[in-house]
Amino acid sequence: MPNDPERRISDADVTAIVDELRAELARQFYDDLGRGIWSALKTLAIAAALALAAWGYKAGSGGH
Repeated sequence: MPNDPERRISDADVTAIVDELRAELARQFYDDLGRGIWSALKTLAIAAALALAAWGYKAGSGGH
């Protein structure tokens, strides 16, 4: 019903809608960014633990 004469939207309505969309997009972006950073840190911690275990195995008793 885009041509319905009873439905009107003001500039203030458009501004309010755009502001809410921008805020939501920014929130989602930073939430996703945070999840990505935590995921990378977890992966790095696991890789460091595995590397330390392998180094300890080789330097210790088993890697001859």
